[in-house]
Parts: sequence; structure tokens; C-alpha cells
Amino acid sequence: EILRQSLTDYGDVFPLWNPYTMGGQPYLAMPDNPQMTSLVGLLIPFLAKPNQIFLVAVLIDMLLAGIFMYILVMYLVKNRKAAFISALVYTFNPWIVTNIAGGGMTTLNVYILIPLTMMFVVKAFRKERWVFYSVITGILFSLQIRLSTGLKVFLFVALLFGIYIIIYIVGPNFKKRIVKAFFVSLIVASITFGLSAQFVLPEKEFLDMTSRGNLAWEQSGGGTIPIKDWFNNFIEPFYEGWPKIQGHGGGNIGLIPFILAFLAVYAYWKDKKVLAFALGAMLAVLIVSGSFVYYLLWKYVPPFHSFRHIHRAAVLFIFAMSVLVGYGFMALSSILKKKFEKVDVKGNVAFIAVVLLVIVNIILLGVSPYALQIGDISH
Repeated sequence: EILRQSLTDYGDVFPLWNPYTMGGQPYLAMPDNPQMTSLVGLLIPFLAKPNQIFLVAVLIDMLLAGIFMYILVMYLVKNRKAAFISALVYTFNPWIVTNIAGGGMTTLNVYILIPLTMMFVVKAFRKERWVFYSVITGILFSLQIRLSTGLKVFLFVALLFGIYIIIYIVGPNFKKRIVKAFFVSLIVASITFGLSAQFVLPEKEFLDMTSRGNLAWEQSGGGTIPIKDWFNNFIEPFYEGWPKIQGHGGGNIGLIPFILAFLAVYAYWKDKKVLAFALGAMLAVLIVSGSFVYYLLWKYVPPFHSFRHIHRAAVLFIFAMSVLVGYGFMALSSILKKKFEKVDVKGNVAFIAVVLLVIVNIILLGVSPYALQIGDISH
């Protein structure tokens, strides 16, 4: 509404003051507010009411999330059916539905960029045109900062980037790999910082003047999920009266997608990309659990000093598992091909069966945005 008023009533693309938060605060240099450079801002000239803008923005985000995940998995496995299943999971999983219900546009606007970012990360470590792909990766990382509030998605994708670097340098020509990883990281970091410094530096100055600049461990690491609740929170929530059509849920990936992801790791654990995504998913679980891993991040990695609500690391879990689902379908197809060599329709039958199972699992038995109570949105 602030953006709409500034543009339509005053003809100013960049409002300088937010009168609605904390009795008024500067607007332009505050990453904690959506900007005209976001998808929301771009829709304002075409739609008059904030609720219309929100609805269209959500639909665009979901559409692009599916398309970009499809593009990523197609690039990785060269299989349309596997890419479609990954896109289906990435677009309609219970976690993303919960964010939609909670009005989480600042997450959704960046959620769509994760697949593209990681595709160019993979490209940046190939032999051809690695400098160009490193620059594109830096641009996409900077957009993750500019299109969101804070670093609630960027930080976890950056951790996955770090995991990929570590896995990449292990192998033959170790020295050459380290040199290339150094220059790729330098280019990505320089582009990312250069294109987002307008937001990052004022926000850092603001945080340093407040209690948010260095949160106590009890504040930053609160709201953890104990090991005994991992299955219900990350895979499939079993509750009294289960199964119920569009009932409980929120942060889980779904039992069928989890089985496919597990099959992917079992079949392709020697593939460095599969290993990177699997480690990324495990890291997310350890962070959300408030384990020693997150304590080390909070203690020694500056951005995490100011981080709250560690359940947001689930975005990394959902993304990594969605990619692994595509690999899992490839493994399943390979198993069926060996078992039923003479059946010509085995590929289509398996594809249709898996798609139907995924739809039943994550959509029919998943969470409904209309069934959520206000207290559920935090999950």
C-alpha cells in the first residue's frame, strides 16, 4: 500500500518514508520492506488493490517456481518426466502452501530464483565460459537479497553454494580445482555485494544500533525441532485421525517425495551433484533442529548473529529434496527397466503412477491454506 500510494498519488517510484512501522522509519534504504524493484512493485501500475497484487504475485511465483525447477532438473538429468515430478513437488509442497497462506511474499519472491541460481552455480564450475556463469550466479544471488526482506533465503542458498564448492574441489587436479573455486567464489561474492550494497550496508548500520545486531543464542536458536519430531515435521505428519483431506502439515516434503529422494541418494551417491543436494538437505535439518551446526553458524558467521526463526532453513530442505525427487524417479525408472524389460509402456505407467501418488500425498493429503489457523502459520 505504501508503494501504491507513492506511485499513484505522488508519482514517486521510490518512497523515502514508511509511516506505518514503529511510528515511522526511513524506507528506501530498508531491506526489511518490499521495494519497487520487487515483483509486487512491478504489478502496482497494472493492479489497483493490494489484495489483487498479492493474488497475482502468488500465482506468478508458483508458476515460475515450477518452470525454473523444471529447467534445473532437465539440465541435470536430461529427462522431462523426472523434471516434471520435481517441479510438481517444488510448486505444491505443504511448506510453500503454508507460506502462501501466511502471506510470505518476501519468501516466495526469492523461492522462484533458487533453482536458476543453483543451475548457474553448477555451470560456473564447468570448463566452458565459467567466468560468464559466475557473473550470472552473482546477479541471481543479489536478486535474492533485493527481492526479499533480510537474508531469510539467501543465507541458506549460500550455504548450499559452499557445500557445492567443497565437494567440487575433492578429486583429481586438486590444486587447479582450488584455484578455480577461489576465482568463482571471488566473482560471485563481488557481484553479489556490488549489486546489493545499497540495501546491505544501511541495513547493517541499522542492525548494529539495535539489539538485533547480536542476538543471544536463546533468541537466535529458539523454536527448534527435536529429533523425535523430525519425521512428522520434515517428511509426513501423522496425527490422530490421519489421513485427512487437506488437514495438518506445513514444513514437510511428503512421504512419496521423500522415498524418491532417498532412492536417489541410494542409487547415485557417487554423483557429486546428488551428494551436494543430499548434504544440503541434511544441513537444513540440523539447522532447524538447533544443533551444534547452527550454534557454530551463530557463533562464527556474522549474518547469523542477527538471525531469528531458524525454521526458515526448511527452504533449503524443500529445494534440495525436490531436486533429489527427479533423480529418484530416474533411479526408479532404471530399476523398472531391468525388472520388466519386455514391457514397452513401463516408462509411462511408472510416470503416471508416481505423479498420481505425489498429487495424493502433497496436495490431497497436504495442508490446505484455508484450513490453517493463525497459530499454524509459524510452522
